This record gives sequence, C-alpha cells and structure tokens, in this order.
Amino acid sequence: MKSTGPTAEHWILHGGGLALLGLVASCAGPQPLDRAIRPQDERDYTAMMTDAAATPAEAFLRGRARELGVTFGEAQRRDLALSDSHNPFRARHDPVAVSRGAVIYEHQCIACHGKDADGRGRALPVPLESINFHRTGLRIDITMHGGAVEKWFKTIENGASVEADGADGNPITITMPGFKDRLAREQVWLVVTYLQSLNADIPRTAPSAPSDAGDDRGKQ
Repeated sequence: MKSTGPTAEHWILHGGGLALLGLVASCAGPQPLDRAIRPQDERDYTAMMTDAAATPAEAFLRGRARELGVTFGEAQRRDLALSDSHNPFRARHDPVAVSRGAVIYEHQCIACHGKDADGRGRALPVPLESINFHRTGLRIDITMHGGAVEKWFKTIENGASVEADGADGNPITITMPGFKDRLAREQVWLVVTYLQSLNADIPRTAPSAPSDAGDDRGKQ
C-alpha cells in the first residue's frame, strides 16, 4: 500500500525552503535609521557640526580629538593612517559604530540614497536600483562576506556616475560627487559599516558603551 504522507524528498525541500527564507530574513538591512541611531550619537554629531567655518571632516576630527584627548593634528594623522581597503569596524559586533555611521548617512547621504538606503532619495531625478542596498543578492553577499567594502569606500571618496533612463525615457547621467575632501576616512568607514548592518543584529536595548574600535586606530 502506498503511503500518502509527506516523502523524505518533501521534507528536504520544505526544510531547504525554510532555511532559505530564514537566510533572506536574516540578511535584511541596512537597519532602519530610527532603530540604528542612538539618540546620544545624533546629539553628539549635531554638536560637532555646529562649526560653520569647518568642513564636516574638520568638525568631526576636532570632535574626535577632544574625545581622545589628542591634538587636532594627531587626530588628522591617525585618520589618514586608516586603510582604504580594510574596515576598522565590525558591523555585526559593533552597534555603536553602526549607530554613528547611520547618523553620518542621515546627514550626508539620505537626499540621494533615501531614508531606507533604497536608491529613492528625493534629490534623484529617478529611482536607481543599482544603489538599492536592500537587493537580495547584495544582502546575502553582505551577510556572507561583508560586501564589497573596499569598492564602497573608494566610491564614496572618489565619486561615481551611472547611466539611467530619465522620467521621459531619454538616457541621463547621474553623478555622485566624491567626498574625499568633505568627509574624514573614519566617517566614510562608519557609513560603510552602517550599510553592512543587518536587522538581525539590532540590539534589544540601546548599546551604552562607547565603541572601542578606534582609540588606537592609526597609531604606528
């Protein structure tokens, strides 16, 4: 008599489907800004940026100098010593860095990249799927390998142009200016760290300890 119950093949396929759904769910990100940002980081960064005569990089490094108890020149030296290919922060283990990166993203990137990092910012003439950080393939790559962090860092620093179809169907070129002279290297890496963040890592309670990934960054 033939069995009418689920076969072993059914359970394997069903289990594999559930595992895939679980992987996709765990890959979701970047974290929503209102969940990623600690209010204190927002306040601290806003206070740093009050110096209207300084670039965001200068204002940030002056704040870091005060935070670390070093001179502005030393803070600059440490920042310039940061790698352009290796992220000094670990998004999956440093919610404070994710928070600080989310704040910088909010101040510098949201107009074009959108509040959800989906390439639908109000300053863009048309949405850009190529900068949608919620694409499933990209999220899986970020989950498994951390994403193309060196490429992202250099793109933020040097800028990039993409071709797209305008609202009228005619081709247009959309250009993101380079931020090399506007943001410190640490700021760029913090933004990259935010883009690497996963919803699965949102802390149940806001982290209170300061990030310790960087007091010695750049020391020789």
